[in-house]
Amino acid sequence: MTLPLAVTVTDIAGNIADKPTLMAFEIDGQLYPEPEKTNSLLAKVFNYTAFEHGLVKIDDINLTFSDETGRAFKTLTAAELTQIELGMYHSMVQTYGPVIPLKAQYTGALTLTTAAATYRLLVYDTRAMPAIIAWLHAQKLTFTDPLNLAAETADFDWSKITEKQFGRWAKDTKYEEFYQTIGPKRMV
Repeated sequence: MTLPLAVTVTDIAGNIADKPTLMAFEIDGQLYPEPEKTNSLLAKVFNYTAFEHGLVKIDDINLTFSDETGRAFKTLTAAELTQIELGMYHSMVQTYGPVIPLKAQYTGALTLTTAAATYRLLVYDTRAMPAIIAWLHAQKLTFTDPLNLAAETADFDWSKITEKQFGRWAKDTKYEEFYQTIGPKRMV
């Protein structure tokens, strides 16, 4: 069964506390997803996203949220976080090619709860997960991890998650169902 997941893609500052929000993550100066480096006009057209996304900049104890225009609108400190959950959604996206028109897409999820609001942040680049996990450990923050993502070894390639691997992680969790999110398969 596919479950719909409404995602904030515009007016991020006004909607971030109400819906899951598509965000890029910058952690210790590294941006996830990295902008596509190509000079090919055709590649730029195929990888272009019409959907906006915000930015979460994480450094030491601060998380700074910026909207789709790049304007910072909220800063949280690690001390303000009362609950944290790490997760991942599984969906299918259209791909180009004559044989298999769909492929699996995995979307990292970081849910941050404060006394004032809950922020459900989504990142399409799963390579951000080890950096997020390292930051949580460095801050000595307690977090729930229903998929046990933090147990993955340092040599695990987060860009090559398989359906079988995800099935083992998600078994008997709320992440087991397919979700269909609006948004691109890749951001540039």
